Amino acid sequence: MARPVIPKIGMTGGSDVFKQPEIRGTLYLKSI
Repeated sequence: MARPVIPKIGMTGGSDVFKQPEIRGTLYLKSI
C-alpha cells in the first residue's frame, strides 16, 4: 500500500488525510 504524502495542516486535502487514523496519529504527534 502506497503511503500518501502528508500535506501541511491547512492545505487542501487535509480532511482526506485525517480520515486515515495512521496519518492522523502522525500529524497529532508532530503537532505537540
